Amino acid sequence: MDKKKMGWIGAVLVALTVVLAVFVPGKAENPKKQEESFVSLAEMDGGEEWRREEIPFDSEMVVWTESEESFQEESDIDISFYEPKGILLYEENFDNAKDSFGFEKASRRNGKLYLAENMSGSELSAKKFDHLMMGQSFVEVSFDWTADFTSKSGQCGLEFRDLYGRLIFAIAGRSQRDTGKLDFLCSAAGEASNAGSVVFEPEWISYPYAAGASYHIFFRADFRNGKVSALIQNEQGDVVGTVKDADTKAASLAKMIAASYHLGSVETIDNFRIYGPDDAGEFPLAGKKAIAFGDSIIDGHLYKAAGFVEFLAEKEGMVLEHNYANNGARIMLGGTVDPATGLGGSILDCQVNAAAIEKRNPDYIIFDGGANDAYSNILKKMGSVNDTDTTTFAGAFRHTIRTMHQNWPDAKIIYVVVHKLTVREAGIQEQMRRIELAICADMGVEVADLYTRGWDTTDASMNQKYAFDALNEAQIPVSEENSTGVHPNFAAMEELYIPVVSDAMKRAGTVQVAALAEGEEIPSETPDDAGEDWEEPAVSGEEITSIQFPSLKYRIAAGRKVVLEPEIEPSGASKRKLNWKITSNGEYASIDVKKGACTVTTKKSGAGKTVTVVAEASDGSGVQREVQILLMKNQVTKVSVKPKKQSVKAGNKVSLRASVKTNGSKVNKKLAWTCSDDNYVTLKTNKDGSQCIVTAKAYAAGKTVTITVRSTDGTDETSEVLLRIK
Repeated sequence: MDKKKMGWIGAVLVALTVVLAVFVPGKAENPKKQEESFVSLAEMDGGEEWRREEIPFDSEMVVWTESEESFQEESDIDISFYEPKGILLYEENFDNAKDSFGFEKASRRNGKLYLAENMSGSELSAKKFDHLMMGQSFVEVSFDWTADFTSKSGQCGLEFRDLYGRLIFAIAGRSQRDTGKLDFLCSAAGEASNAGSVVFEPEWISYPYAAGASYHIFFRADFRNGKVSALIQNEQGDVVGTVKDADTKAASLAKMIAASYHLGSVETIDNFRIYGPDDAGEFPLAGKKAIAFGDSIIDGHLYKAAGFVEFLAEKEGMVLEHNYANNGARIMLGGTVDPATGLGGSILDCQVNAAAIEKRNPDYIIFDGGANDAYSNILKKMGSVNDTDTTTFAGAFRHTIRTMHQNWPDAKIIYVVVHKLTVREAGIQEQMRRIELAICADMGVEVADLYTRGWDTTDASMNQKYAFDALNEAQIPVSEENSTGVHPNFAAMEELYIPVVSDAMKRAGTVQVAALAEGEEIPSETPDDAGEDWEEPAVSGEEITSIQFPSLKYRIAAGRKVVLEPEIEPSGASKRKLNWKITSNGEYASIDVKKGACTVTTKKSGAGKTVTVVAEASDGSGVQREVQILLMKNQVTKVSVKPKKQSVKAGNKVSLRASVKTNGSKVNKKLAWTCSDDNYVTLKTNKDGSQCIVTAKAYAAGKTVTITVRSTDGTDETSEVLLRIK
């Protein structure tokens, strides 16, 4: 950890770095993703720091009056409100059992569970609750609790949090340094307690406390309505404090954390009970084993503790044997992991084959891919749906699935089609998606389609809600105003990815395609040379409502080609075939339709003319779109940018300028810029593309990317800059 706060804040940060193992499911057997690693005690969706304030919970709070040294009731309290409404789901009295109740550092003796005594200052230990407990619509937790201190200063407590670290309820005791004053500390999940911070303690409310005294704690968390209520009583049964219907964003009871905030304290619990409605429902995936392959979306990107598959596995009660996914991984074969950065690699070569060598035996395989292949150079290597040429994207994708079938013939395979990415060309991503869907349908692979789920990455506010590109000082994903919209944060995992993927896993059929011999072709209705009549498999019975292109006007050098790739909405339209025709100056161009895309080949004799191409839906909807292609007399002969190697400091900007040579004045000189990895830089160009401002991400120090500038007049002239981020 590079930055540390003074005092106990810094100590907690250090402790969390060491104890990263308790809060969320880990990536088993992966050195960079420790088993049972956890989200820190920071909340995930705010920016304010935790505070300690000596204020009442609410108007019904019982407060301490020091002058009278007794508890005074501000109002009558309806104790019956705090009686359990559910049935007893879990009970532990700590009388006979010898285990540590799921905590790494705890011991049983004298009929109690002792926590914190074997913990240093600023250390944490956590107990996980199973998927059945996490599935309860509400829980009521009851236990007896004490805190004692062996020095003049110390603080320890218990926190109850959900799968993503959101606070439900917390209780603690504290001995203040110098004065020796003892405090009884409580916290419930209100708006202030949901503020994210590197200060890991909740927002405490303080009361006088008797060292070694026992307190009875009861709290109810209603996850359906987002409310928490609590009752605290002393040994005499007097009410110390109440909470009624405080707001919480927590979705389940997943973790119970024992925290030694400051050195020199011990706490015990006894008579631990959980009540609830017993309405967790069915868990058909419980106990099943899974492995995962893919890129940064499955890997977790910068957050190495977990990706969405780890959270999914814990929520469903599955065993995630291993997550092999890696940032920058591709479907195309032959790639290796960069030893300097740890990025990249072929999913088949570096992940699937590794799992086979390790003799994994999964019931389910979850994988994604394609995002790191979706650059303009893939267009020449896209391939056809039934392609067995592994040098093409389609062939590599099919071969990857075939290898999975060969290694694990009984496993159910789930392919995750990631959400729409604005950092990739829409036409390329859509074309790859069509190929992926067709091959998955051909090979018995269930699809979890996030592409149509509703995360609009063109909406900056949605990107800020659902994506992250950086970690805070607590190493927790944080959203930014200028998020790229690529990597799902906790909200996206919880609301989008996990529901869609788990549903796909549950509906996955039991019959899988038999393992095929290398080179054996799977029968398909789609021929290798799929032409104008080719149509991708239907998903729904909807009519086409919209046909869109990246541009409606193209300026192409006469004699050159342009590929028109339509984006059809809805994506699941039952009949997606388009009828193409040239409606003006047809003598100067010809069209060739394959796999839904139209290649327009122009003639040099048409210089100065405008060719109009129309794409019309064939489903009777009448939807059509017109594209105009202006044939330029002259063309780009060379594109250059100097120097070829440049550097920029992380967080800073560098300006790149490109020059264009042509063979005449009547030419389209507009340029387009792309980057080999948008995770580390952002690009902003001027109107004609002659200048590009490259901004290096603050976390990208030590990375190297390739910036490519390309002509847009059909000549495909390029120049590259190797950019090192310092």
